[in-house]
Amino acid sequence: TVEKSEHTNLTAKLIRRNVTVELVSDPPGAEFSLANGADLIGGGTEHKLFSVPWGALDLVARYKRLGAITNHVTLAAEKGNPEVRFKFEYGTLVLTNLPADIVVFEGRDKVGSAADQQVYEPPGRHAYALRGRTNPQTMAVTINPSGVSFLKIPTAEKSWKNGLGMFFAWVPNLPGGGA
Repeated sequence: TVEKSEHTNLTAKLIRRNVTVELVSDPPGAEFSLANGADLIGGGTEHKLFSVPWGALDLVARYKRLGAITNHVTLAAEKGNPEVRFKFEYGTLVLTNLPADIVVFEGRDKVGSAADQQVYEPPGRHAYALRGRTNPQTMAVTINPSGVSFLKIPTAEKSWKNGLGMFFAWVPNLPGGGA
């Protein structure tokens, strides 16, 4: 309370107004946060639009198995802001040639299964374990950046029946490395 003609000094900390920015990752599906670890929750189509404070920011994109990328951006308070892109180095591992009961691991990390259809992996040599059968298999695959790789199953069953009662048969040595 300030009386008439009385002067009092106050210190006020102002909070920056938020602006909307579009964050895009390649491959799609990264999780975004501020450098301080505060998660950003998207809105709009495909959850690409994020509300963040204007000014200089470090924005982080994280993608499981691909790591994190930090982009330093300066966002304007009054005008539209450009989209911010995060490009990971990766290759695509196609899993559609796996039987439905197989799950692919690398060490303790679950990589995916046939239901995932494809996953994005860091480039380089990987040692994968195929689990879900009585005889687990291991195999080494080199993931090429911006390329497509397949798991070539050395010993596949000749045929199997899915949950709907449909029969399938493996055809080895198809073009493109699939089976």
